[in-house]
Amino acid sequence: MSAIRARGLALSRLVVWLHCGSIEPPRVTLARVEEGEPPEDHATAPLSGEDLAEIAVASSVAAAPSLADFLLHGSGIPMALAGGAFMAVINRFTINQTQALIEELRRRIAALERTAKLDRGRLDRLEASAFYPAVAANAVSAPRKTALYADLLAGAVSVDAPDDVDVESFVTTLQSLTPGEIELARQVHDLYEQNPAPVTFYPSVDSTYLYKRLEGAGLIAAQLQTGPPGAGLRTVGYEPTPTLTRLIELLRSGRAGL
Repeated sequence: MSAIRARGLALSRLVVWLHCGSIEPPRVTLARVEEGEPPEDHATAPLSGEDLAEIAVASSVAAAPSLADFLLHGSGIPMALAGGAFMAVINRFTINQTQALIEELRRRIAALERTAKLDRGRLDRLEASAFYPAVAANAVSAPRKTALYADLLAGAVSVDAPDDVDVESFVTTLQSLTPGEIELARQVHDLYEQNPAPVTFYPSVDSTYLYKRLEGAGLIAAQLQTGPPGAGLRTVGYEPTPTLTRLIELLRSGRAGL
């Protein structure tokens, strides 16, 4: 029997009690249930129904280490607990994301301070302007974007940041794009920086769609050229907008000293 199914069966006894008030509550210890062992009667005081419900949800989370464990049949997780346990897994993800962002941001702030690049006044104002929006956005984003949010926030408190930069708008921009789209925007910027000519870099079959997404975000601009008579205009490449340039500079500033 798999460990997941064993834990699910252990929880079944708790579920029976939770839905049948006439049955004497099983005597369990928190440690044994969290470890996934079947509850056994022994010399401990009975736990309340509320305590057992919390233990059951926590044990369901431990018994399902991945999303697939909730979605596949035969996982051993009681249906009565699946909803609450799934929300607990989501909460665990957002907490992990927030902790990772704080750790990454602290590393960058320390590097800025070490290299005399930290603006303490901007740091004091960061909380109200962009910190909480970035934390909220990062909490439900792909883990690959955490470093980008940390770069952005650290860049906003760097002495090299423009005075009129709208960091909160950049937070919204990063939130609306995938890591792959952000990387494509960075590549367009870098290629144009090396050679100031329309960029014709098409890394995948979806590149045209991705470029349109970046256009919609105001990060790149299509360069058009007149075709044969009657053919109209055609796109010959893309250039970074001043907004993308400012965003890239802010992200670079946030990594100074790392």
